[in-house]
Amino acid sequence: MIYGATCLIFNTAFLPQYGFQSYLIVAEKPRLGLIVTVLAGCTNMVLDFLFMAVFEMGILGAALATGLSQTVGAVVPLVWFISKRNTSQLRFTKTRLEITPMLKACVNGASEMMTSVSASITGILYNRQLMHYAGEDGVAAYGVVMYAAFIFIGVYIGYSTGSSPIMGYHYGA
Repeated sequence: MIYGATCLIFNTAFLPQYGFQSYLIVAEKPRLGLIVTVLAGCTNMVLDFLFMAVFEMGILGAALATGLSQTVGAVVPLVWFISKRNTSQLRFTKTRLEITPMLKACVNGASEMMTSVSASITGILYNRQLMHYAGEDGVAAYGVVMYAAFIFIGVYIGYSTGSSPIMGYHYGA
């Protein structure tokens, strides 16, 4: 509960961090996106060590380290997009609220949302059954297999996240 509640507070940083990766690719700065990702990851590792090993903050320290690393991942691109060093055509501008395109985007993303929701429910039910039939060892074995599968999923998501903004940008142009 402590970890989840703390991470929930930092969702305001996680969401822009995730979104800025696509914007950096479209702005033709994928290297900056990689640097930000590595910087955020290193921040998480260093703060995990400090908060958990040095300051003995336990699970709260782990959650704070995660949240603060996400904040780094959100603030660095934000500063770049706002700065005068941004030579890209992609910039923040004043806009107005457009309901129709937002509704279309929500409808378009509904299938991805349902995929995530159904995968989460399936995972919960699968773990519950594994706990009943195979105990903790069965759940742990399933976790290892799933983490191995995440390697392949990560490659696919990385490719699609990296290429879709470029294709979308050029298609829109």
